[in-house]
Amino acid sequence: MEESSLDILFYELIRVAIDAQGCLSRLPEVGEWGKLYKKAKKQSLVGVCFAALQKLGADMDDGFDRIGMNEMLYLKWMGMAAKIQQKNEIVNRQCRALQKRLSADGLRSVILKGQGVGQLYGSLMGLRQSGDIDVWVSGSRDETMAYVQKVSPTNEVTRLHTQLKVFEETEVEIHFMPTYMRCPWLNASLQKWFKKYEDFDSFRIKDGIRVPSLEFNVVFLLLHIFRHLLGEGIGLRQVMDYYFVLQEYEGMGGGCDKAETMKLLEHLRLHRFASGLMWVLAIVFDGQSQVKGNRLEVKEWMICEPDEKLGRLILREIELSGNFGLHDERSKEGESALKRFYRTNATNLRFMRYFPEEVLCTPFYRAWHKCWQLRHGYRG
Repeated sequence: MEESSLDILFYELIRVAIDAQGCLSRLPEVGEWGKLYKKAKKQSLVGVCFAALQKLGADMDDGFDRIGMNEMLYLKWMGMAAKIQQKNEIVNRQCRALQKRLSADGLRSVILKGQGVGQLYGSLMGLRQSGDIDVWVSGSRDETMAYVQKVSPTNEVTRLHTQLKVFEETEVEIHFMPTYMRCPWLNASLQKWFKKYEDFDSFRIKDGIRVPSLEFNVVFLLLHIFRHLLGEGIGLRQVMDYYFVLQEYEGMGGGCDKAETMKLLEHLRLHRFASGLMWVLAIVFDGQSQVKGNRLEVKEWMICEPDEKLGRLILREIELSGNFGLHDERSKEGESALKRFYRTNATNLRFMRYFPEEVLCTPFYRAWHKCWQLRHGYRG
């Protein structure tokens, strides 16, 4: 399926924001700007795309008219961008306060995703749309649960994380593990790899926040995207995070080991997903145009060769689901848990040929996980 004219404009807008492209191939019409705003909202890229408007010459002195946008939409877009910047400032302070508190209570911690990855955005850092705070803490599940129940008792617990209620306006998820795979034998290999990092000694402190190393994020964030692709859905915000990680990873020069990364991904049966994701990154963020019969050029920042066929499937799913599936029109209002279970697993069947272990194990894992929660009196 070829990208529509509006999709192409949207990708160009993203590339203008990240300085991968100087200008749009054409100025959108007034009605198209409204559709582009909706796309940015669906993918949680409103703030980043507002930076593109400014780079195209839009401002309050009739600059919005210069790019063919009406004033009301510009003011709405600008207001959303300002709220995103304010939210980032708040969440950054909260991350520092949270880690300071955990340290005082004897727990070592690292901020996953979110504000840690946002530091790689450069001048766009404050415009990355933040969400909740994900923090991985040292210690066993039982030790972590004992701490959480002492601070803020909760029954919102999954095998991955639990809620820690310390801020009114921001949710905090304390992770027992960074992420997981639904195939048990692949997950065992993944958790063994995570154990190499559980002392956090190789992780960095940036802007007062302890964040994972780049070599960790190159694997972890790819897994995060993959898990949500076969779950509730994934948006371009998370894919953009990965793009910036790869850019920084390449900048390490001799400090990065792509061969070792791909060896691990092959062991986890995720090397094909990595190839598909490279195609998505190239089309959306790098602007490579594809000539029929020719493959995309393999850029220095890529960890493997792009796969167009799988990449198109992944990009289509991203466009349909949006940020964590919150804007997925296939999800009907009032949809029962059983119908959602059936729908998501039916969608995953399209990826069977690429990831058979995960696709086949996913429905069984979900059923087992629900039983596990019921047995322990948990929800969430």
